[in-house]
Amino acid sequence: MKVLFLILAFFPFVRFQVDFLKVRGGERIGGTVYFSPPRLIIEVKSPVHQIVKFSEKRLLLYYPERNQAFEIISATVNAPPFWELFLLPSQKGYFLGKGFRLSEDKGSFRKYLPPPSIKSVDYLRVFYDKKNRPFKILSYKGKKLVRTVVYQDFKEYWGFPFPSKIFISFSKGKEEVYFSHFVFNGKFPQWVENFSLPKGVRIKREVLR
Repeated sequence: MKVLFLILAFFPFVRFQVDFLKVRGGERIGGTVYFSPPRLIIEVKSPVHQIVKFSEKRLLLYYPERNQAFEIISATVNAPPFWELFLLPSQKGYFLGKGFRLSEDKGSFRKYLPPPSIKSVDYLRVFYDKKNRPFKILSYKGKKLVRTVVYQDFKEYWGFPFPSKIFISFSKGKEEVYFSHFVFNGKFPQWVENFSLPKGVRIKREVLR
């Protein structure tokens, strides 16, 4: 989360919101992301209404209809993978900032080696378009391709590219994520601005060490 907040601090906008739809098999999850560093709030509107709030060491999941919330406290709380993938094309030096090392630059693609802490992949091949935007990321474990990420239909705001479509393929299946209704430097709904759990909500807390 810290990396995202630091990078977003250099953008010429201080907040934005965007609608999303995740499709995986027969499952469809839709909602809205509200991002104003250091706040990240995701309202999932379907299939089950929930509000997810991320902070540096705290993850809060609130189910309004059930009057129930779950709070997870951990040394590190990461943003959802689909959100990091959404922000990636707009962040120059993203992989280097994540501790990757540039191994080869072939012009059309670059090969990155992960830091020792990442065991799931041995290297990445990142392909760029004529505007130097990453449009395809191939992740390898040995010689085996373990994940493919493809970006389509970029929207540019103040020179920063954001994808409208992300297609992800991995060993367990495929996932598609669609983004729409981009709003930059606009007003968030009042409940987002002042979000807190209502009185009387049942809270279950878990501390991860």
